Amino acid sequence: MTVLAGVVVLLVGAVSASAVPQDPPPLPSKWTHLFQQEHRDALHWWNHTWLPQTVPSGAVVQIQLPGDPIRWVHDENRKCTPTTPLGLALPILDLFQFVRPEFLGQNKLPDPNRIDGTENIYTFDYRLDGIGVAAICLFPEPRPGTAYEISMPPGTPTDRYVLTLLVGVPQASLPLRRPHEDMGSTPSHDWFGPSRH
Repeated sequence: MTVLAGVVVLLVGAVSASAVPQDPPPLPSKWTHLFQQEHRDALHWWNHTWLPQTVPSGAVVQIQLPGDPIRWVHDENRKCTPTTPLGLALPILDLFQFVRPEFLGQNKLPDPNRIDGTENIYTFDYRLDGIGVAAICLFPEPRPGTAYEISMPPGTPTDRYVLTLLVGVPQASLPLRRPHEDMGSTPSHDWFGPSRH
């Protein structure tokens, strides 16, 4: 009986332990959402669809940009607005309020020659609370003569880096259509990038 009782106790203990609720996984808003120079406004697919990256309300966002000798600067006194395709007005923007990014701080990490001609990685942290559209701008000083100097492809504006984000708004809920549906033409790119066909 003693052995049987011991087995019962062990089984009950195992069941009880498995029934104890585990800590829930962290919510996406607690993660740090990382963006680099490849993630910015006015990419080819972005221009055709106006589908900025989405993040949940409360998200912490970090932007990493290569620098030195050109420095990257956060400046709340300079105007920063969402980029629109070809500078056109977007009626959909009227559906959202603008979310003001909360600047949390910045840092500089040594990373010589990870990208040709640069010595460090500049990091900038922000928190985004609310529902709407947020734009984050960073400014190169001095302004470079070419986009190559800030590790951007030709044709990229050299006066600032702009990242537009939708905060608390899933892309699937947006009343947007693919551009070829409006133009009645066959798309040269699929919804998320170059066609693989």
